Amino acid sequence: FMRVGIIHTADSPCRCAEAIVRGLSSLGHEYLLLDSEEIELRMAELALRCDLVIDHTDTYRGRGRFRSLVRSLLESHGIAVVGSDARACALADDKAAAKTRLAAAGIPTPPGILAVSPTEPLPDWLAPPCILKPAFEHMSRGLVLARDSAEAAVRLADLLSRLAQPILVETFIQGRELAVSVVDGP
Repeated sequence: FMRVGIIHTADSPCRCAEAIVRGLSSLGHEYLLLDSEEIELRMAELALRCDLVIDHTDTYRGRGRFRSLVRSLLESHGIAVVGSDARACALADDKAAAKTRLAAAGIPTPPGILAVSPTEPLPDWLAPPCILKPAFEHMSRGLVLARDSAEAAVRLADLLSRLAQPILVETFIQGRELAVSVVDGP
């Protein structure tokens, strides 16, 4: 059997950590479930009690942008973490940087811009409907569909004000939403 730490965001709507707990328990493994906001206080306990850690953090200090810091803290204490390292997580959570890297690799992405000001008009080539999404959030938090340019401007101003981060505005592509993992390297 294994002793597994599970780091999660306590108020996450996905409830995935609870599903992980049920799966580990059914297989006879021990687990330690911790809220990501407690990570700094419980790092020594994790290092002593757990063989490995599953980091399922959605936000840290209330921001998706800081999610990879949890993984950095775990790595800096030599704790074995399942999945990508902190650098890869930070890159994946930076939607504009990920979009740039995907395009450079020849992977098509919807046309879009990174908006930082509510007063700058959206370019004419960015035809509605548009998807607006915070540049540094996770799990589609803050995602908004704007059906026309006027609605896009209102939604953009609201997101910029409320979330205090750049907003990626892209042409909406009809179809299923997919989460796709990309492996970089040989």
